Amino acid sequence: RLWTKRREMGATFSSRLNHNSRASNNASRRTRWRVERKPNDLGGYLPLYKAALGGKWEEARKFMDEDPEALTAKITIASETALHIAVGARKDTAFVEKLIDIMSPDELALTNQNGETAFSVAAVVGNKRAAELLYNKNPKLPNIPSKSGLPIHRAAQYGHRDMVSYLLAVTKNDR
Repeated sequence: RLWTKRREMGATFSSRLNHNSRASNNASRRTRWRVERKPNDLGGYLPLYKAALGGKWEEARKFMDEDPEALTAKITIASETALHIAVGARKDTAFVEKLIDIMSPDELALTNQNGETAFSVAAVVGNKRAAELLYNKNPKLPNIPSKSGLPIHRAAQYGHRDMVSYLLAVTKNDR
């Protein structure tokens, strides 16, 4: 990882050199550290991962304000997004709801390396409330298969009866 300083003042670097020490002290207090990410460098997303895992919306929101691409970025080695992590953690439905609110229906269909959408992850862990929220925004999600099958198959495989009942009602039979 490359660490760089980002100054939040409007003055240019050369004009700062001409200021007295008091001005430079003020400038250093406004300096924030930020991780510059290289392609495939997931370490910079650790704060977002932890926020999603713990259901800490304010921390995640601040991170995404700094880096708008983080909303849909693959933040784990399994190519999961913050939504995949939050749904799988089953901690805070409010966190998942806020993420869904700011994502487009197509973004909700992003998959991890196993071809699983966040909806499929909800089926695997039995997170029915998250599945309902996701379905309300993108009704196509129950019919998107992963490498291991449809979400209804995954829910049945893991023994989530309530989830299977729900998925029976929303999964379309195209045959």
